[in-house]
Amino acid sequence: MTKENSFLIKPEGSATNFLVLFYKGDSTNNILASYFNGTDWHGNDSISHLSDIDPETNKAPCAVTYNNKLYVFYKGQNSNNIYSSWYDGMKWQGNQSIYEQSGSIKVQSDKSPCAVVARGKIYLFYKAPDSNDIYAASFDGTKWHGNTKISDQPGEADPSTDLTPNAVVFNNYLFLIYKKPGATDLMYTLNDGVNWSKCDAVSIGDTVLQTSDTPHAAVYDSALKLIYKDSQSKSIYISSFDGSHWSGNTEIKDYIDEETVQPLSEYGPSAISYNEKLYIFYESDKDVCEAWYDGTNWNGAKSIKDLSDKAISPKTNRTPGCVIY
Repeated sequence: MTKENSFLIKPEGSATNFLVLFYKGDSTNNILASYFNGTDWHGNDSISHLSDIDPETNKAPCAVTYNNKLYVFYKGQNSNNIYSSWYDGMKWQGNQSIYEQSGSIKVQSDKSPCAVVARGKIYLFYKAPDSNDIYAASFDGTKWHGNTKISDQPGEADPSTDLTPNAVVFNNYLFLIYKKPGATDLMYTLNDGVNWSKCDAVSIGDTVLQTSDTPHAAVYDSALKLIYKDSQSKSIYISSFDGSHWSGNTEIKDYIDEETVQPLSEYGPSAISYNEKLYIFYESDKDVCEAWYDGTNWNGAKSIKDLSDKAISPKTNRTPGCVIY
């Protein structure tokens, strides 16, 4: 029996965009979803509750919007296979490994993948399950391609990491940002559509930016914003790239009406631009939390439960993935 869908049904022709979170349950491997309509939060339902598929993972899921569908990517809970599920506005489908889909490429990792839409395709980047090499695969809407080590692709890059990398498009370049394996240095390479550049440290002057977890990036106010956890504490930092230079390396901490706004987490937060604000989402004491920058101040740094009129209480023990749909 097909379950009745109650997840984010858009009226036909609607121009409304929703901010959607996907996250692993705090005490289960089910993937759950919540969404924000610009006013309040809704959902906190598992995809299995909303559909006839049951996607599960023991890592953090990620998501993109592509060809009017929501795609969620995740490591299998009992294997290194990378899976995807997708939502067409009415129904969830998939929960298939990439290998089971058209193209039959064996995309695997012992960490979470990251996904980005660039040049008309979905790109997945992921650490190999048996090494620190970073691989890439792409989906053109019909078939999967690649599963190729970046060092074997055109250019000078030889990126490696012991965690999940992060990817973002900025100024027509595809940036791949990652933590150096066995260290805390932040590194990056970029692709111009043909070649990968030589890997370089993310640095401000002589200072190389540091983290102990996966960084996340988003484009906001005509700049690339890099959000990352401090290498020695739960503090969250932000740096900016204007196309030529990095700046910042500033702890996210503000004061609103005599109240301290300071996001803290064991994990690197996710980041996204929505309704002219920069949002970050993170885990804190198993609560899904958010903070946002309005161009002047940081706000929030509270759990969604505390910020929601609907009193939903999303819980996780990993970084939530965020996407606009």
